[in-house]
Amino acid sequence: MIKRMLHANVVVRDLERSLRFYRDVLRLRVLSEIGGDAEDPALGTAMGFGVPATYRGYLLGLGKGHEATMIDLLQWMRPAAHGDPYDSVNHVGIARIALEVDDVDKEYEDLRG
Repeated sequence: MIKRMLHANVVVRDLERSLRFYRDVLRLRVLSEIGGDAEDPALGTAMGFGVPATYRGYLLGLGKGHEATMIDLLQWMRPAAHGDPYDSVNHVGIARIALEVDDVDKEYEDLRG
C-alpha cells in the first residue's frame, strides 16, 4: 500500500530562476544541492541517453521531517533539456502538481508584491 508521495522530479531550463520560484514564492525548503560537474556514464545509461550525463539541482522539501514530500528540481547539463513546457493539461505526462495553501488569494497577492 502506498503511504505517501516521496518526491516528484521537475526538469527546468534555468535552475536558479526556478529555484527562486519554488523557494521564495512557494516557500519550499532547500534540503540539499544535488548533481555536479562530473560526467557519469552510468547515469547516462540508466536514463537511456546513450552518453555520459550531468545535471545540477536542488532537493526541495514540502513538510517536515521524514514525512516531507520532496521535489527534485533538475537542470540537465548533458544532454541538455529539450522540448517546450506542455501547452495544455491533456498532454501526455505529468500535467501539474497541486499544492495546498491556507489562502490562495493571499498567496497570489504576496506573489504580485
